[in-house]
Amino acid sequence: LEIYYFLRRFSSIQFKTMKTIYQYGQYWKHLNQSRHRKGHGVHSPFVFDLITNVVEENNPYYCYDNIESSLQEKNRHSDANNTLSPEYARLLFRLLYFWKPDCSKSFGLSDDVRAKKYVEAALKAIEGCKCEDDEVSDAQCHPQSKQHRVLLWNAASFHSDELESSFECVNKQLKKNHEDGVQTMLIVLHPYLNPTAAKCWTHCVSNQEIALCLDCFGLAFAVDAPFLPFFRSKLSV
Repeated sequence: LEIYYFLRRFSSIQFKTMKTIYQYGQYWKHLNQSRHRKGHGVHSPFVFDLITNVVEENNPYYCYDNIESSLQEKNRHSDANNTLSPEYARLLFRLLYFWKPDCSKSFGLSDDVRAKKYVEAALKAIEGCKCEDDEVSDAQCHPQSKQHRVLLWNAASFHSDELESSFECVNKQLKKNHEDGVQTMLIVLHPYLNPTAAKCWTHCVSNQEIALCLDCFGLAFAVDAPFLPFFRSKLSV
């Protein structure tokens, strides 16, 4: 059964959308290191719920078909950039809806049409959430948005020599939120795009102040909240 599952993942959409030898190698390594399927071995109720009811959730949400239909229509008339696969875009939607942030701040999201549409759909469904673009300062965030925030960083939007500097901006915001006592979810798109992107994500994983880091290969996320246990895992979606 495990061999069948392993081979099935290797023929998945994620694998087909990879473009470099580096990504193939990282995906093979990721599959070998994946743990905690269906929440096995997870003791935290929050993390168990997050894995089983969000990461591994397969039920269609109301907006999935509408978004994909609009993307197909848009692609007929333009060269729309959809670097995020539908599987990961749906996971992105579920994560945002689960976390229900008061405020969202993105870095490079506008360059991926599919990711942007799924984010917009999720935040629209969350009453009172304010979304900020890349260069909007923290001071402009809604005054009530001081307890639950989300940061989104799309590695595919930056050139290799810009990745570290752009992620440093994200890291500074994450650190500021931590100092202010703000519970924050950081979502990283394409964390294994290249070695530099992987280095940025690894830096996040090694940060002892961040309680939870879950790596789904094409999308990874971290949660900085005081109620969480220290936990790291690689997951297959």
